[in-house]
Amino acid sequence: MGRRRSRVVGRGALVAVASVLLTLLLGAAAPLAAPVLSVSPITWDVIGLDSNNQAIGANTFPVGVRLCNTGDATATSVVATFIWDTVNALITLSGSNTGKEGSIAAGACADMYFEISVSRTSAAFGTARGYHISVTGITDQHARPFRKVAPGAETKTSFRDGASQTTTPTAVR
Repeated sequence: MGRRRSRVVGRGALVAVASVLLTLLLGAAAPLAAPVLSVSPITWDVIGLDSNNQAIGANTFPVGVRLCNTGDATATSVVATFIWDTVNALITLSGSNTGKEGSIAAGACADMYFEISVSRTSAAFGTARGYHISVTGITDQHARPFRKVAPGAETKTSFRDGASQTTTPTAVR
């Protein structure tokens, strides 16, 4: 009888040891690689028309973001979408609201730009329009927090010796 009991105990110990080993092996498995996208602004949100004459000078401005893949796998099918959050007929998107980057390797970054137009009128001064840029890729999605472009800053253009120089104030007026 003592012998039979030791076999039962031996089988139970063997099952317990196998269970522990299986748990350790499965728990120690390497995590699956995955892309992680981050989005950072790379252009100013303060834009402006020439205060001397709105009919001349720039009225189209880039809005850009840097897309970085901080994960350990390539992000594929990366698409950035520009989305307006508020309404302002004086500030519009000049081109497509979608930019396709394709793939971004692990540890790499790519820049994406959208063009904003401001109506050539003094009524645009002191106004703003909110937006965000949503970025999607396989297994990852990130939306830029609410931001706004503000054409309230008047850009002053001066001409000296045939060369033009443009300055933009640091504060919105």
